[in-house]
Amino acid sequence: MYLLKKSITLSAWAAASAMLLAACGGGSSDSPALTTQSALTASANPTSIVATTGTSALSTSGGSGSGAVTYKIKSGSCTVSGTTLTASSTAGPCVVTATKAADATYAAASADVTVTVTTPVAASTTFVTFDEATTPTLSGFGALTATIAADPVASSNKAAKLDKLASGETWAGVTLATCPAGTTGSMPTIPLSSSNKTMTLRAYSPTANTVFRLKLENSADNTKTVETDATVTAANTWETLTFDFGSPATGTNALDLTTVFNKASVFPNFNNKVTATYYVDDLKFIGVSGVSQTCPATPTSALPMTFDDSAVTYTLNDFGGNVSVVDAGPSGSDGKVAKSTKGAVGTPSETWAGTTVTTGTLPFAAGATTMTVRVWAPNAGTTVRLKAENLTDPTVSVETDAVTTVAAGWQTLTFNFANQATGTAALNLASVYGKVSIFFDFNKAGTGQIYYFDTVKFGL
Repeated sequence: MYLLKKSITLSAWAAASAMLLAACGGGSSDSPALTTQSALTASANPTSIVATTGTSALSTSGGSGSGAVTYKIKSGSCTVSGTTLTASSTAGPCVVTATKAADATYAAASADVTVTVTTPVAASTTFVTFDEATTPTLSGFGALTATIAADPVASSNKAAKLDKLASGETWAGVTLATCPAGTTGSMPTIPLSSSNKTMTLRAYSPTANTVFRLKLENSADNTKTVETDATVTAANTWETLTFDFGSPATGTNALDLTTVFNKASVFPNFNNKVTATYYVDDLKFIGVSGVSQTCPATPTSALPMTFDDSAVTYTLNDFGGNVSVVDAGPSGSDGKVAKSTKGAVGTPSETWAGTTVTTGTLPFAAGATTMTVRVWAPNAGTTVRLKAENLTDPTVSVETDAVTTVAAGWQTLTFNFANQATGTAALNLASVYGKVSIFFDFNKAGTGQIYYFDTVKFGL
């Protein structure tokens, strides 16, 4: 009986002690469990921003209690300050974690939000889409056939279809033209500058790792060019290729920013002979928006061209080492004439050096195939070649020769284009010819010889 009474007394004492400790805040060393917050949602506005400069406002909704909200970058290289996210310099996703801190009642809660960083869209000007109301002209060369056809992926879109043949040239390509007859160049001037040297072109190839070349040139002087390459990396899909003319193709001219570039040609699968079909679309100049799409009117001189009309600016476009000016001529001249110096001592010209003048449309017809030019050469027996060309398509041309019979004196030479020079194209009366080039002492390099020409006429 004594032992039982003692046990009951000790148990009552232990229970009373536990109640006292609880009332005084004692008891277990573990804190009471905090309540889970209601769902926390993190938001960003906008959710897509431009690299480097773009910002997005961060916020949250939901959650419980009075805990402060903070933001931290979970992945990506963006930065965050307060509630503002600033884009990194590279494109890609930035994941931000928003955390609402715990308070006396609620545990901390977190939620993620993703902001996409995009590459800035550069200003650009589209030069050709092949969907224009006035259909662009495609002039294939090197046995390449070019047509405007349905896009192989999106049939409602039009593109340039380029059919290349293994029997053709490695340099087969196409000249793209949006400028109409009577204007300068195949395209409006492409304003390459020290800060804007690139163009883009969408390309589609049946094979991967295919090189496309883009060539720009001066329409009046085919020695003034710049060309560069880009590579399609996947087969049977459209890719946007970037052509940087600040890095010209090996063995081609360096970029000359003083040149007027108003002609563009594309070479699919450059430097290879293959039978395959390629497509190109959407040629754009990158870096400048709103480039003029007006094709300047070709400065024409009514025939006969005499170089004496003060109201006309006579433009002489030299090539191959010729240097020409309008000047007073030697004895026997009738007013002003064109003076051409072919090469220089120590710096010989090309054998094909010459000078181009724009004439306006030459009215070739059956029975009307001749032109005359008054010339002065230092020697008799000098071959003079005259070439008539289309303003924008160099494959449309006809050339013929005449030989001087007078030394150091004026004479009028007759050029009959019905008798084309050996190895050159025949006169095509269906073609339009709008300029002529004159080559003195053709097929020989010049070392400073001086020639003169005047009174360019159509017909006898």
